[in-house]
Amino acid sequence: MKVDIHINPGYSNLRSFIETIPEKFDELGSAKHLGRNHIRIVEVDGVKLVIKYFTLLSR
Repeated sequence: MKVDIHINPGYSNLRSFIETIPEKFDELGSAKHLGRNHIRIVEVDGVKLVIKYFTLLSR
């Protein structure tokens, strides 16, 4: 599966962490919602991030 990652230049210092999110999502931070959309909260280098993972439903 191809993953496109776009990072706001203001957060370029988090690039190495952000690029690991697709592989490590289930291990990161604390889960706040698990459903069609999965939401996790994690703190990296003093920055609190809310990460949303969603799947597209095939028709």
